[in-house]
Amino acid sequence: MAADSFSLADFDVIGFDLDHTICKYKLNEVFPLIYYSLAKNMVEKKGHDKSLLEPFELDKDFMTKGLVFDVITGDLLKLSGDGHILKASHGTRILSDEEIQTDYGKGRLWSPDKFQQLKETLKQTDDMRYFENYFDMTGAVLCARMVDIIDKKQADGKRPKTYYSFLSDMWQCYGYSYNRENFAANKGLFFPPIKENPEKYFQQCSKEMKDWLKSLKAAGKVVFLCTTSHVDYARHLLQYIIGPDWQSYFDVCCTYARKPGFFTGTPETRPFYELVDDVEQAESIVTTLEPDNIYSQGNALALLELLKKLTGKDDPKVVYVGDSLRSDVFPMASLNWSSLLILEEMQAEGLITNGDKENDGSDGDTNNPPPKRKKYSLPDALEIEYLLSSKWGSFFTTNNNISGDGKNENQTGIAAMNTLWGYFIKTYSDIAVPGLEYIIDLPLDHKFPTFSVEKNRSGFYPALPKALATP
Repeated sequence: MAADSFSLADFDVIGFDLDHTICKYKLNEVFPLIYYSLAKNMVEKKGHDKSLLEPFELDKDFMTKGLVFDVITGDLLKLSGDGHILKASHGTRILSDEEIQTDYGKGRLWSPDKFQQLKETLKQTDDMRYFENYFDMTGAVLCARMVDIIDKKQADGKRPKTYYSFLSDMWQCYGYSYNRENFAANKGLFFPPIKENPEKYFQQCSKEMKDWLKSLKAAGKVVFLCTTSHVDYARHLLQYIIGPDWQSYFDVCCTYARKPGFFTGTPETRPFYELVDDVEQAESIVTTLEPDNIYSQGNALALLELLKKLTGKDDPKVVYVGDSLRSDVFPMASLNWSSLLILEEMQAEGLITNGDKENDGSDGDTNNPPPKRKKYSLPDALEIEYLLSSKWGSFFTTNNNISGDGKNENQTGIAAMNTLWGYFIKTYSDIAVPGLEYIIDLPLDHKFPTFSVEKNRSGFYPALPKALATP
């Protein structure tokens, strides 16, 4: 990400994620469903304490995007971009600054080796897991409750002397919930309710959104879909939010892509498979993709060969649009593709308006017209209750910006985007918007400032999150 400006008109190819990108979920409905599915599996399949089944809503204020769970200590951590602990909890109890310094030292530095691996690779490990997307975020609440349960059962009332070993059970239970075979079989706790009542969990695309998606192909862009959802679930979503003609919006569709591996794998390690009646054909490996088809699994290198053919260019310029920093944004650097990040937390936390200290850049700027907010449907007031956390604070910054010596390094009064996930945003994404609705009224050649300029904050459109405003 080197350019100072970003314009969709400059790209030959535009790729889209599906879940939480083209398909807007009603988060206040889907978060409790995901948690219930996970917790019930933990209790019934793994034999864990029934108190996990207490309503998710009781601890919804505890949930926030980006928490890191340290399996050894049982602590959940909100980290800075340089590995210091901005906030922490043990179980559901938020730790005081004094407790954090007692456990981690005056500088509040997390394990340097673990942090460096996380920052450089974004890989999950056996002794550390993080929660950065809407399908896994409720796992932070389950981890906190499990730590409370385990500590309570300790005879001396202290933490276990080894580590908190339930994480493998939790990840298996996620697997039970999201098993791709469950949708067709109408099994499990996650897919059947969504299958029966899509209107409860999804927002349909507006006519303006559908017209905008169509306009991309009309403007000569190659448009592809790449989703980790299996084909039958993806089809269910797309038929509901777009309509029966949904496939005509895309030149090719890649399903069950299992990102980020789709973007980092090779044709040998991550082949495409043919689909027949939405069933993956294990013996039918596809080596050459054809347009207007739907495929399963696969890799970006083989997809790129089709994109070259469709654009007539040896090195087509590609941008991918998605909501996951780990799966949709971070891998783009290795492909030399650009990324547009969908980040609902921007709107949930509030955007700087013309009446605030910093405006949204639209006053007197004909190239950056004020957005038409009346069309925005995300997130609504109910969803905001699930996206905001008074316990953890802003996704973008934390006031107690701790340096290595334990002192407050922010003496200027300017709010720095100092969280670990803020680092990933400004380092790997070109621009970030709360949702696609924020850009569909703009001309295709609109030029957005990117995160490469203005102290790595200019990439937010239509405005900075209020947490980053100058006080």
